[in-house]
Amino acid sequence: MGRAVLPPYRTPFSTHEFSQPQFLAILCMRRYKDLTFCAIEVSLMKRRELYRALGLRGVPNLTTLYRFLRRLEKPTPDRATGETVRRL
Repeated sequence: MGRAVLPPYRTPFSTHEFSQPQFLAILCMRRYKDLTFCAIEVSLMKRRELYRALGLRGVPNLTTLYRFLRRLEKPTPDRATGETVRRL
């Protein structure tokens, strides 16, 4: 879903540690479970199966997730949801 609506990285100069679709998936999970940024960070550290399913090489800190959310365009989550429904 995230790959269909976001480029992999914000700029060619990004660190490429995490992709934008990974951030979007984490934020969708955060909203679905009604968790805080801190709680989602802890959840990713504790649940290795989720960590692997998202293809993470590390756990993004809460500041990184918050910054991604702040620069995310408003229609992007709706487009991602629509793309998920379309594929199902």
